[in-house]
Amino acid sequence: MLDDFTTWDTEKYEFVKEVLWQKDGKFICLDHEIPLGKNVITLSDY
Repeated sequence: MLDDFTTWDTEKYEFVKEVLWQKDGKFICLDHEIPLGKNVITLSDY
């Protein structure tokens, strides 16, 4: 996010995307019960 907390910073996202936890194209969130997003699985499901 940019400093207005509403605008997505694509350049920074692309920089860190490869180190975010992923499995089969979905991101793994640290919540054990609630997937926090549309393209996310819970840590328990992982």
